[in-house]
Amino acid sequence: MFEAKSRFDDSYSRIKTMHSLYDHLLNSSKFPHDMISDILRSELVSVVSALDRFIHDIVKVGIIESY
Repeated sequence: MFEAKSRFDDSYSRIKTMHSLYDHLLNSSKFPHDMISDILRSELVSVVSALDRFIHDIVKVGIIESY
């Protein structure tokens, strides 16, 4: 169970890094929002994927323990 949480935390920290990149490009480098909005979409996809993996790992542990 701890491994599942650790894996989720690692994924979430990568997502936060992606958002830092987005903020830097938008505010410091003055890129137009239209050019870098795909970063926000990829953040959303990554969050859903990390949550899906977390739930999958927890269910897997539960099934193995009940077996």
